Amino acid sequence: MGEEPDEYTRAIFFLARQLLHMRYTAVFMLFASKSVPITIDTDNDFRGFHDRMWAGEIDLTNDENKLQYALVYMNEFLSNINTERFENSLRIVSLNQETPGSY
Repeated sequence: MGEEPDEYTRAIFFLARQLLHMRYTAVFMLFASKSVPITIDTDNDFRGFHDRMWAGEIDLTNDENKLQYALVYMNEFLSNINTERFENSLRIVSLNQETPGSY
């Protein structure tokens, strides 16, 4: 406890976040796309959207904002998978595969 995470742990955490980005994209698109046409707002970056949401400027009770939220997650995922960090994380995890149940 209290130790810095090692390279493998950081790689697993980073890759798990990418899975969450995909999941949030799918879930919010399912909830919102039935009533709102998809338009992409390029002003909504991941951090900025969340900052505006926490500040009460964005309300996720309407479908248009839910859809924008899905697109923010999708863009974050697409951005992250095109980075050196993503490639390195895949390499680290593939080289350090553990036997299932050995955690």
